[in-house]
This record gives sequence, C-alpha cells and structure tokens, in this order.
Amino acid sequence: MVFKRFKSLVQLGSLPKYHEDSPKAWLYGKLLAALLVEKLISHASSISPWAMTWDSRRPKSPWREFSFAWNEVRRAIDPGIGLTKTVSDWENISKELREAPRKRSPQLARHFPDAR
Repeated sequence: MVFKRFKSLVQLGSLPKYHEDSPKAWLYGKLLAALLVEKLISHASSISPWAMTWDSRRPKSPWREFSFAWNEVRRAIDPGIGLTKTVSDWENISKELREAPRKRSPQLARHFPDAR
C-alpha cells in the first residue's frame, strides 16, 4: 500500500519508452527527486519554529507533507510560465494547443454544432 501511495504521489503511472535507457533514467530521476523531497521535509522540520505540534487532535500527515513538498520541488525545477504570462499570451497559447486538421469532424462539433 505504501508503494501504491508513493507511486501515485510521484506520478509513476507509465514510463517513457523513447530509447532503451529512457525508463531507467526517468525512474532514477523520480527516485532522486523523492529523496530530495524527503531530505527537504526532514531539514525543514528540524529548523522550522513552527515544527512543534499545536493541535494534538490533528496528527501529522506524512503523505500530505510529501505531496506538498513534491509539488514545490517540481515547481522550483520547472516553474512554468506563470499566471500573468499565461493570461497575456493566451491567444498564442490557444493557437499552439489547437487540434491538428483531421479527416473526420471533432466529437465536440458532432455533439455541439454551434461550438467552434
């Protein structure tokens, strides 16, 4: 059960298979990042002035802490483009995300003829 939860948190659903070594490198990268997250949580807990337990009715949730720290590490590695840039460049982003031309009509058009 622990591995299933871990697998879900670090998105280990399907391994990329572009090259013979891709799956191994991808898995090692995820495991290295997971170790970094564990170290980050351990270090933050030891130096944080808020690390003490304030409410004993709410026990610590290691999975939630890991999930939060994992997302923060991912955002630090790949910060994306940010909300302001997303909004200001929406027309270009929308053009890049458009469907490639197809021989058949898109499902959306079949069910909602007025949609573009």
